[in-house]
Order: sequence, then structure tokens, then C-alpha cells
Amino acid sequence: MANFKNIILLLKSADLILILIFLAIAIFLILQPDHTNSNAYIYYNNDLWKKIDLSQSELIEIDDDIILEVKDHKIRFKKSTCPHQYCVKQGWSNSVPLICLPNKVAIYFSDSTKDKMLITQ
Repeated sequence: MANFKNIILLLKSADLILILIFLAIAIFLILQPDHTNSNAYIYYNNDLWKKIDLSQSELIEIDDDIILEVKDHKIRFKKSTCPHQYCVKQGWSNSVPLICLPNKVAIYFSDSTKDKMLITQ
């Protein structure tokens, strides 16, 4: 009977250790930065204006006071001339397209035109 209790205690400790290992791996994978999109494609007036590397931190000025910021493999509209500033409020992204309709600026993370809807007049 004592051996059976020792086996049960051993199984419980082994299960706990396995659970802790799986949790550590899951946390590591969740917190690991995603750098799948290393390029961003900036479209201005429905034309490809510039392709940028997201690994390089920089400020990009597009026409009168439209400023984009690239940092930590992400991009955002830092400043815009549009009235409601929805593009600025979108925040940082490296996967979801960022769009400023009044200024006809769109940022995509794929160079394929079938993946995006261009801004029309």
C-alpha cells in the first residue's frame, strides 16, 4: 500500500512538472516577437510610393505633414492632416493594413495587389 501512495505522488509531481514545462513553452511562444512581415508597402494616390524595411527605425514624411514612424518591426501614422485622425488612432501594425482615406495613403504588408483594395477617388 505504501508503494502505491509513492507512485501516485510521483505521478502527481511528474504531471505538475510537465504542466509547468508546457506553460513555459506556451508563454515563450506567445511573447516571442512576430517578424513575419519585414516589409511594408506604402501606396499614395493608388500608386506604390515606397517599399520600406520594417527592421530599420525611421520617420517617413509623405507630402505636407503626413508622417509615418517605423520602430520595432512595426509602422504607424505618427501625424496626419486629416480632420478626424482615425489613421493616427489605428496605432502600430505589422500585419493589418493601415489606411488614411482623406489623404489617400495606405500601408500594406504584402506586395500582391490581389490582397488589397486600393483607395479610389
